[in-house]
Parts: sequence; structure tokens; C-alpha cells
Amino acid sequence: MSLAILLGSFDPIHRGHQRMVAEMRGRADVVRLLVPAAHFEKRIRFPRNATLDQRVEMIRAVYPDGSGVEARVSHEVLFVSLARRHPEALFGMGRETLGKLLRSQRYFERLGLPWGDGEARVLSRLIPRVVVFDRADGISSTRVRRVAGDLHAASASAAEWERGLGPLVAPPVTAYVRALGLYSGRGAVGS
Repeated sequence: MSLAILLGSFDPIHRGHQRMVAEMRGRADVVRLLVPAAHFEKRIRFPRNATLDQRVEMIRAVYPDGSGVEARVSHEVLFVSLARRHPEALFGMGRETLGKLLRSQRYFERLGLPWGDGEARVLSRLIPRVVVFDRADGISSTRVRRVAGDLHAASASAAEWERGLGPLVAPPVTAYVRALGLYSGRGAVGS
């Protein structure tokens, strides 16, 4: 069974992510969406951001059991280490993340982990298995959080929520964000 991996914040999952999943689903039997338990460049602040469990729940609302898409929290956030564990998997990522992948040695060094020939070989074998995506239609999780914050602040109606978030996220995500008050309040657009 073939595997594709997407590692990202998914805070929240949006239609751009869904396009990536659809592309990867055409290339692999299973697409695994990994929400990192730790970030290098982003500072996660609750309640400005959804919790890890809430992110997984939103993904599962969009991709229920049997869809061929799995959602998990990952305690491994280094692509080279993930590739070592999944040597045949495809990896999907945006251009910015590709740049980070190419700088893997720096991330290992930041964590005090050794970087040697073995890691360099894993990286060189991984690169041909990477599918790179461009950001589509200006959709980003930051934009979704900003729109949601504005809708909460305006005490928007269900119809206004659908008009505001509908083009950006799937209906179950809109309902979840609205019902739980996610991304509301001061600083809702944070990292």
C-alpha cells in the first residue's frame, strides 16, 4: 500500500490543503496528514490557534474514516527522520517548505542532533519523492483565521459565515470554527 505524507500546521485545514490531498490521493493509496506537536518557526498560542486535537478533529470532519486520508499528531517534525521511517513514501509540501527541507542540516544542528553522510543520503533519496505545490488562490490558514476572527467579532449569521469562509474551507470546518469560537478574540490571526 503506497503512502503520501503532508506535514503541516493545518490550523485549520483549508481548500488549498484539500487540493494538495486530492493530488496526492491520485498518487498514493493513503495520504497521511501530520500535525506537528512542535514548530520551529511558529509560536502556537492558544486560543489564537486551534489545539492539536482540534486540528485533527477538523481534518477528520473533512476526511472521515474510509476516505484514504489519515490525520495524526506527529512528534517527529524533521523530514529526513520521517523519510527514514517511511523510505517509500511520497512527501507533499509547498515551495517554502521545500526550502526548509533543503536546509535540513541546519534543523538537525539547532536540535543538537548529528548530521552525517547517512542523513545526507536520506535527504538525497527523499528529494525525488517530493511533490511541490504552489499556494492556490491566496488561501492560507492565516487568512482563514483572520476571516473567522472578523466573523466572530461581527456576530455574523450562519449565511455570513458561509459566504465568508465557504470559499476558504469545507463546510464542516466552518461549522466547527463557528461552534467552538475558534480564532476569535484578540490576536486571533497569530502564527
